Amino acid sequence: MRVPFSLKMSSEFKNIVYHQRKKKKKKHNDKKRKKARRTDQKDLLLTNVQTSSGTNVQTSSGTTVGISSGTRISSSPQQSKSINHNQNQNLKLNQFRRSLPIFQSRASILKALTSYDVLVLTGETGSGKSTQIPQFILDYAFNPKSSNEKRMIIGCTQPRRVAAITIAKRVSRERNLPQVGHEVGYRVRFDNCTNKAGFVNERNRTKIKFLTDGMLLREAMVDPWLLGYRYIVLDEAHERSLQTDVLLALVKQVALRRKAAENIPNLNIIVMSATINMESFVDYFKAKPDNAIPQLSNPTQQLRNAAQELRNAAQELSCTSLAVKGRTFPVRTWYLPTPEDDVLDAALVTILQIHLQEAMS
Repeated sequence: MRVPFSLKMSSEFKNIVYHQRKKKKKKHNDKKRKKARRTDQKDLLLTNVQTSSGTNVQTSSGTTVGISSGTRISSSPQQSKSINHNQNQNLKLNQFRRSLPIFQSRASILKALTSYDVLVLTGETGSGKSTQIPQFILDYAFNPKSSNEKRMIIGCTQPRRVAAITIAKRVSRERNLPQVGHEVGYRVRFDNCTNKAGFVNERNRTKIKFLTDGMLLREAMVDPWLLGYRYIVLDEAHERSLQTDVLLALVKQVALRRKAAENIPNLNIIVMSATINMESFVDYFKAKPDNAIPQLSNPTQQLRNAAQELRNAAQELSCTSLAVKGRTFPVRTWYLPTPEDDVLDAALVTILQIHLQEAMS
């Protein structure tokens, strides 16, 4: 803004300039005070110790604070509230974990994991299988500090990317982690939220990875022995998609190879589902490799070599099944007085009745 020359020399203009400069200086001093106050609070929070009688604590800004006997130095009330809120949240999550039906069967699950190569686990929807089983393995069965298992992780597959991301975030919250991608991570198409910083910082290395079936198949193309995994959890196996069926065959082949090899840790497999035929899965994993390749009239030399390698192993996987009872919500079963002629039409009418009469408000 251009000021007329006549106004420049007036006292009015001098007063305006004076007040503007005074306002800027006050604003600058307020910022410096706020910054010093934040630094003091951080120093006091880091010095969260009990001091003796008459001790003076000097902060980085030069302020000296006197502390009486038995006084604990703490942060501001807002920081104390946030800390207490996080502690309450963690307490609630731990209590919720212990109330899950899967938590009551923890001892039997861990015993089966350490005694068998394959575990077929079934449980009701909402029993806590997807979130708790990887944590049980990490806390009690997995030893990432050993020389053989130092760079190995626990892989948990999901049929959909939304499920993999959501479960990874939930497990991170339950383990009180700052964010997803440190100890617990996920990998889906076009999004790899894991940390391989174990060569520098072992604490932040990803040890539980949730990923889709397709991503594990993709990794198997690069690493046919799946040497990066010590435990593989195949969740929602009852869906029997093409990728799930290929994974079942793949992990069985890899587990047989690693069991016959030396100086390589075995690959443990956990197959989980809410509605699964456990006997068929147990029979499949217990069966030895066939002497002939079925349903192939002219197998290629590569397939012949793979079959011969499995036959030379001459071992079978030890497998067991376990059923977890209990659910976190009540379920009532209603029966019709007479059988229906058209089951699909009756199911459709029932769905519409529930939608119209018992909709959530």
